[in-house]
Amino acid sequence: MDGTPNPWQTWPLLPPREMRQALRENATGNLSIESYLYLADSALRETTDSDPLPYPLHPLKKEEERVPTELRSAILKILPSHGFTAEPAIYLDCLGKPGYPGSEDDPALTLYLLFFNHIDTMGDLSSAASHIQELCWVNGYWGINVDISHVFETFCPSFFPISPSAREIAIYKNSKEELFCLLQERLGSAWRLLSLFQLGHYEDTAVPTIVVIVQPRTSHDWSKLKSAMGTVVQKYCTDGLGIDIEFLPGTLGDYTSLQQKVFPGSQNDIISDECKIGVGFSIGTAAETGTPATAGGYVLLKENCKVKKGIMTNNAVATSAETQCFAQKDIEATEGLLDTYISRAKDDIERCEEYQKHYIQDKRRPSDCIQGHISVQQKFLEGYLRQKALLSTLPIPLGKVEYSSGKTISNNKIHDWAFVELSDAAAEHFLPNILCRAPDDMRSWYPVVDQHPLFDFDKLQLGKYYMKQGRTTNVTGGMCNGVLALCNWDEGKEDQDQTHYHDQFGYRIAPNPKWDPHACTTEEYIILSKTRPPAPWGASHYFTNQQTSFCEAGDSGSFVIDGLGNVCGLLHSTVTAFSGVYGGMGLASCFSQILESLKVKTTPRDSQGRPTGETAELELPQESRCN
Repeated sequence: MDGTPNPWQTWPLLPPREMRQALRENATGNLSIESYLYLADSALRETTDSDPLPYPLHPLKKEEERVPTELRSAILKILPSHGFTAEPAIYLDCLGKPGYPGSEDDPALTLYLLFFNHIDTMGDLSSAASHIQELCWVNGYWGINVDISHVFETFCPSFFPISPSAREIAIYKNSKEELFCLLQERLGSAWRLLSLFQLGHYEDTAVPTIVVIVQPRTSHDWSKLKSAMGTVVQKYCTDGLGIDIEFLPGTLGDYTSLQQKVFPGSQNDIISDECKIGVGFSIGTAAETGTPATAGGYVLLKENCKVKKGIMTNNAVATSAETQCFAQKDIEATEGLLDTYISRAKDDIERCEEYQKHYIQDKRRPSDCIQGHISVQQKFLEGYLRQKALLSTLPIPLGKVEYSSGKTISNNKIHDWAFVELSDAAAEHFLPNILCRAPDDMRSWYPVVDQHPLFDFDKLQLGKYYMKQGRTTNVTGGMCNGVLALCNWDEGKEDQDQTHYHDQFGYRIAPNPKWDPHACTTEEYIILSKTRPPAPWGASHYFTNQQTSFCEAGDSGSFVIDGLGNVCGLLHSTVTAFSGVYGGMGLASCFSQILESLKVKTTPRDSQGRPTGETAELELPQESRCN
């Protein structure tokens, strides 16, 4: 690059973050959140789609269509006439955002151009997109959309935890109540979450940002609201500190709009060699309704001199009839995976036996190496066959819900738990809780103590590392954000359709913004995970850590465990932002608060509410307690 300005660029050559700030100030008026994000990124992304969804979009076909050589050549030939000085990667596929509210199930075919070079090699995106679309029509591609974007600079935020000691936290806490009042006044029930994070494309470029997650398709004057929130925050900024503000579409909870998108999950990892069902197994219903959940782990409930074997999970199990272990769709997925493993093991054994035969003919003796490999594969095969035999006995009835929190808000926190006393069939699998081995890529970021018994209960702490084993995402690790997330559970629906919350004594909490704006808001622990993505095109210098899912729908009910093997929380909800990486962030109840809630539920009382007996006690099973 010779430093010569590109005459085709219709915007000043500023860093992408500053460009977006300038464009957002001009994105005034009542706009949908999707349009606001698109207009703010118009210097780095252009699409001919009349209803652009937040970047990035995902290819929806199993195999992308091949771009004809003639069309590709014609596109590359016209790009310089619009000021482009670098060649893009060109693909043809149906792009969409699976599960995005209001999006098409069968989106149009899209020709998308991805640029990787410096942003000053890009020209006039708008004229180029229109010209390329006309070129596609001439070549017989009617109804096709064109999408042009820069891979590394288009707005694609990842969430990272902020340190509890960050100076920006004091600014956020001081301004939080005023920000809350602004959101209640301007957005009502349309906002879902307010908190402070490190936000950026990658971890090394992330900056402290106040994030407001709003319901998709929400319309507002976002530029005006951001200005009002910025004025509030600025009052508390000291020493030149500044905090950005972002509005992103997303969901709070196990996003019911995506329940039909929850795919079957294999459970073979949690079946032991002795064919025992371990921690984090799948829970379903006989009618296969709703989203499968996770059995957090096995527990002992001591009550009235009796010891009951059970599991802890979330409250959704208490509202479902005929719960079972596993969900039927997960049984089928596990059987399918085991069939693949069995077939591979048999083929490997057969191939090695043939190698051994030839070796004996040649060397007059068997090969110890080949025989050792055959023995290992035979051991694997025997284990797979035992697991397959166990699956033939499933599903089995899970048991009876003995105690449940219901949908409770207490002490400014969601309480969402259930104790299920195991049926006789399920109790045969009762054993100490031992996590599966964590994935290798997780070991680079988190202190891992896996394949280790869980010892005791503890509490969640800001800024600490935790793990969980869930039905959908298996073993994942993450860090608890350095500040609690303010969550709005008011769905803005008619009373009969609204989820009803109660206090710990069973009294209903009704949303009433006028008299008690905080009635349906809580402050929750939120856990985030990260990974290092692959670096395509040799661009490794662009790639540091990026957000990944700590949890997804179906993981609710999982134990949240620290590095010492203590159960510190119970996962109850997933937060997903639909702009950027689809990384599920976990909301968890502190287990010390669950134990207090359990005391309230299990304490016998007289008609005046006075305690008349002892409360139940919850313990984790150890080897000596399981027989």
